[in-house]
Formats: sequence, C-alpha cells, structure tokens
Amino acid sequence: MMDPKEMSNFIQSLTPVDVQKAYFGQPRKCMCGCSGTYSVNAVTGVDETYADNVNPAEVTRILRMIQAHEADAHVDDGYIVYADIGPASRKKAYCVYLDESRRVRDPKPVYANTESE
Repeated sequence: MMDPKEMSNFIQSLTPVDVQKAYFGQPRKCMCGCSGTYSVNAVTGVDETYADNVNPAEVTRILRMIQAHEADAHVDDGYIVYADIGPASRKKAYCVYLDESRRVRDPKPVYANTESE
C-alpha cells in the first residue's frame, strides 16, 4: 500500500492523458450520471455511451481540482481517484477514472490524508 507521500506524488503526477473519464456531481449519490455529469477526453477507448460527453477541458478541470485538494482524495479499486470538495453545505464529488497504464496495483482503498494501516 502507498504511504501518504507516495499517494500525494501519484495524484500530482497524473495528467489529463491518464484519465479515461471524469465525473462531477453530487457527493455520496449514485454515480450513474443521474446526479452529475461524465466527461471524456475522447471517445477512443471509452464506452460509446459517452460519445456526446467529449470535453477535454472539463476532464482537465476535474483532475486539477482533485490535485488541488489531494488531502481529501483517495484511490478506490486502483483506478478511481475520488474527492468530495467544498464547504459542507455545497460539497461536490470530483472523480477521475484512470487509464489502465496508470492504475495503482494495490486494490485496497488508499487515502492521501491518513497514515497507512
């Protein structure tokens, strides 16, 4: 498992090219798209469901927001980088799904702001 410093370095090393798709929406809700919006860099390599959601600028914005709030971020299943960001009454979910080449090989959830177990 990555320690907090390794997690921070990993999150900061990500670029928009590493992201298959990104999500912005309501925290702690279903992430099927009913409570937020998915964006992709390009349709290539992503389910055609997202063909109408090509928006590289939004993918970059979501990734940069996670990087700016890395202490709130965690990695799930080795490829989902997620953070709830904002004041309690207006928190939003920011999430990026990584390309296979950038996936963390330790599938346990890893939190940037906590000590490793």
